[in-house]
Amino acid sequence: MSKVSHEIRLATIEDRENILFFLKVNWSESLIYVKDPEFFDYEFLEDRALNFVVAYRSGVLEGILGFIKTSRRLSQSCIQTVLWKVIPRCENPILGISLLDFLLNGDFKRVSSVGIGKHTERLYKFLKLKTGKLDHFYILNPVMNEFNIASGELVRGVAGALGAGARSLLPIKNFGSIDLSNSDKDLWYLHKRYCLHPYYEYQLMKIEETDTVLVFREQIVRDSKVLRLIDYIGDPSKIGELGNSLENLLIKGCYEYIDFYCSGFKTKVLGKAGFQLNKMGSSVVIPNYFSPFEKSNIEIYYFTNSTCLGSFFKGDGDQDRPN
Repeated sequence: MSKVSHEIRLATIEDRENILFFLKVNWSESLIYVKDPEFFDYEFLEDRALNFVVAYRSGVLEGILGFIKTSRRLSQSCIQTVLWKVIPRCENPILGISLLDFLLNGDFKRVSSVGIGKHTERLYKFLKLKTGKLDHFYILNPVMNEFNIASGELVRGVAGALGAGARSLLPIKNFGSIDLSNSDKDLWYLHKRYCLHPYYEYQLMKIEETDTVLVFREQIVRDSKVLRLIDYIGDPSKIGELGNSLENLLIKGCYEYIDFYCSGFKTKVLGKAGFQLNKMGSSVVIPNYFSPFEKSNIEIYYFTNSTCLGSFFKGDGDQDRPN
């Protein structure tokens, strides 16, 4: 056990400049939060609180762990960790784990992170945390035959809910009509994360006669474009009733495909809506990186301290942000 003593606590606005300088020196000068401090504030600053755990030794910042909460109240919120870093050659070899322990022992409903490195899975398992990988699904445009963004032996799904039992997707115009009281993500999170984003424009839609919310984002590559299903809040079984609606989005928007990174969804249910699982190792390529564009499949891993794995998505944490 290290005898080096650190002050570990939640950050305040007084730590802002120290954290930004720490990121510049120990992460990268090109990190979006360093290049655009206003975006940093959008993500982490609330009144005078900063959503970071910080570790100081003799007044010097030596470690940070950021987090994004999914509800207005910090207490009993689900939080998603991001930006976990300690200084090189830190004299306390477990400082990083101490930062994470600070959150794991806090008054939170769940602590998780989407986008962990596969090489760190063993560490999380050592800490008795559950790990997993997001599944990656796609639906091809039924009237399109040439694809520039997707490639390989692409498979067309057959949507089941095209007649009886099919449901419509409706644009969300009034948040007051949605009840998310049984969700880990509240209306405050939905509005801040997807309506106030300074870089990306999201499309928020709900399944008719339900409180289930789907969040989409358009991605353009030269003369082609795709539609990404970034987040899903509500009953996972309802997505199987969206065959018609998703095909209409594809056709009207001239999108090559809709893709969906998720966990906690049954492949059979998604298949009813026309989704196909993108299996790693096949010839199919459904890209994840667009800034800059990289034509390759990407696996996204996560950890959680919840006894029930729950559902995780591309939109969780800081996975869907500019580089």
